[in-house]
Amino acid sequence: MVRKKILITDFHAGCQMWQYFVLQQIGFDVTIYSLSGHHHLLKQFKINYKVISANYYKNNKNDLLQYDYFLISFWPSHVIYPFNFYKFSEENNKSIILNCGHRFNIHTSPEKHIEMIKTLYLLHKNNKHVLAVMSEYDYHYIYHYTGIKPIKLLCFSHHLNEYLSCTSIFAQQYSNTILIGPAHNKHCIVPFNNIYDFNKKLLEYSKKNNIGNIDVNYIKNIYPHYNYNDLMKHKACIVYPYSVFSISTIELYNLNIPIFVPSIELLVKYNICYDRSVFPVCSSRKKYDLCKYTIKQFKYKYSPNSYKEDDVEYWLQYIYLYQKKYIIIFNSESDLINKIYSLNFNKIRENMIIENNEEKLKSITDWKNLNL
Repeated sequence: MVRKKILITDFHAGCQMWQYFVLQQIGFDVTIYSLSGHHHLLKQFKINYKVISANYYKNNKNDLLQYDYFLISFWPSHVIYPFNFYKFSEENNKSIILNCGHRFNIHTSPEKHIEMIKTLYLLHKNNKHVLAVMSEYDYHYIYHYTGIKPIKLLCFSHHLNEYLSCTSIFAQQYSNTILIGPAHNKHCIVPFNNIYDFNKKLLEYSKKNNIGNIDVNYIKNIYPHYNYNDLMKHKACIVYPYSVFSISTIELYNLNIPIFVPSIELLVKYNICYDRSVFPVCSSRKKYDLCKYTIKQFKYKYSPNSYKEDDVEYWLQYIYLYQKKYIIIFNSESDLINKIYSLNFNKIRENMIIENNEEKLKSITDWKNLNL
């Protein structure tokens, strides 16, 4: 039986990795043409890929004819610009799987905005194509702005399968250093003043209660170039979500590492999640205000592209980690320190393994159910 061929092509190496492996598992011949500046990450998973520029397809249309499907996730505007994949697929009887990550309209110019939204409607209505999302945030984001309820093909770290099989071994001694992430975090440690302040208070607590000391340190400080086995040696990790969608954060949870996160109230108070609205990270406020929508009334009372406190709090609930069963939320210094010393991390890991195994199987089933 000849395997169907899928080309994954977009600007995000993380999106490419996990989808590459789930598609391989269900029997597809998968190729990656990467436009990502982080394409080097693909090497560690022994993925065959080609690095291309955004203009590659203009001069290599015939190269695309060998593929049955085009899978695009980030930036979705790549469906229409700079090469119109939708138009090409219609002309050549090909199919697009648009599995949105990181909000469909970031980096989409005001001039292309309506065209992008109209393309979403066309993909949704045509059974030959698939309009999906890889996060709860993106599901509600698309629904809010378009009224479309896309298919959920939620992100799971299938590229970490070899590591996931090791996390049920509890005989090992975990390090007493709790990690602070995500990986590139070198400063955020709220509500503490700094890492020295945090460690001082941890030590004071351990002496007062006559128990062994636990300390904390940034992933970046301990492992400038970490591998996943390094991270799995630690009891837990404190994660400060900088973005509403982050592959590296999802990896940490899927590795069954117990994770602490600040409450949504703390996220808002300290503006921790800065990659949330289209502006100023991906566009200017002026350009964003020029973008038009086809829907007459947005679906939610609260706007994901607002800086009003009520709006921000509402949308932050859809961040990946705040959707998980065994995430550990803290709301103050004392609350976090008390939980660090009192919780049974092995029991939490056991529960996470069950949850993540269920999510892994569901992910595979969801892709199979597309009947591509």
